[in-house]
Amino acid sequence: MSGFWLALLLAAGGTMALRSFALSLKKPLSPPPKVADAMNYVPVSVLAALVFHEFFLGGAALFPRLAAALAALALALAFGRDLLTIAGGLLVFWLLDVLGAAPF
Repeated sequence: MSGFWLALLLAAGGTMALRSFALSLKKPLSPPPKVADAMNYVPVSVLAALVFHEFFLGGAALFPRLAAALAALALALAFGRDLLTIAGGLLVFWLLDVLGAAPF
């Protein structure tokens, strides 16, 4: 057995053991109140990191990304709907990317 397959089996076994351990407890574990409060900010932080990375370090031209970000911001402020914001931003980005509409 090669090193790759051994590492893969060990990682799979470790993951399965960690997940089954939490399910085998009689009383569920709950984090301390400060940790639970801090966990409310995790989705927003991860989304901000993903958007920042893709916006400033992505491979596409800057204009379609900027236009899509502004369209998504306008939709979010106007309607406050998450799915509409994502769909509108993606639609603007894809249209500008397909049409090759870069002003410079």
